[in-house]
Formats: sequence, structure tokens, C-alpha cells
Amino acid sequence: MKHAFPIIGMWIGMKTRWIVNLNVALLLLVFSGCGKKVSDVKGISEEARIEGPPDAPSLHCWFVEDDGAGQHGYAACDGKRGYMPPEGGGLFPTMAGLTNAIRKEDRRCHIYPNYDSETPAGWRVRDLTPDELTTIYSAMRKAPERPKELK
Repeated sequence: MKHAFPIIGMWIGMKTRWIVNLNVALLLLVFSGCGKKVSDVKGISEEARIEGPPDAPSLHCWFVEDDGAGQHGYAACDGKRGYMPPEGGGLFPTMAGLTNAIRKEDRRCHIYPNYDSETPAGWRVRDLTPDELTTIYSAMRKAPERPKELK
């Protein structure tokens, strides 16, 4: 029985080293930032906006089906900018979010229902449907919504 303790001690030592090594490996993965950082993805945010000045004569609007990070939403960008970022000024999660931004800025311009730049690898972008385009033009004809505090 006096020889059993060293064997048990070796077994416990091996298990402890394995657990420590696993924990170190997991911590290295977490702190090394494997994959995309959340801060690098503009995507959907509460700060989504229409990219470009409010008096722009035209807007390109499109729908991002997948930005490579699993996010989706509507994007809009000034049609005269040249390069258009695929996420516009951020992705609006709903058509209502985009139309509210159009009303808030009181935009009156021509809408191109497509993304007119190179689509990045891993992204899926589609043109707006005729119904979505009609919704945007209807939003331009309506007065901007008043804040709830003033209603």
C-alpha cells in the first residue's frame, strides 16, 4: 500500500498538467482574436445612416443578404460618390428603419435600386424589389415623423 501513493500522485499530476495546458491554449485563442473582431464589422448598428449628404441628387439602395459575418439589412449610399462601401453607412435591419432615415433627412432624390460597386468575397447583395422601391418613394412623399415626445 505504501507504493500506491506515488502512482496516484503521478496520475493526478498528469491530469493537472493536461487541464492547465488546455486552459492556456483556450486563453491564447481568446486573446489572440482568431477570426473577425466584432469592432471590425460595421454591419447592423443603432447608428446606421444613409452614406452621403442629405441634398444628394441620387441614392443607391440595396439589400445585403449576408455580409460574411451572418448579418443582413438595407444599405443606402450617395449615388455620386464613386466607390460605395457594401454596408453603406451601416445596415438598417428593416425597410422601416431605412424609410425613417429618409423621412428624417427629408430626402427628395432619384433612387437607383442596386449596389453599383464590386461585391466583396463572402458577401451576398441583391437589388431592391419593385415593392421595396415603391416603399422608399412613398416615404419621400410623406412628412418626416415627429418624435414621440411631440405627438
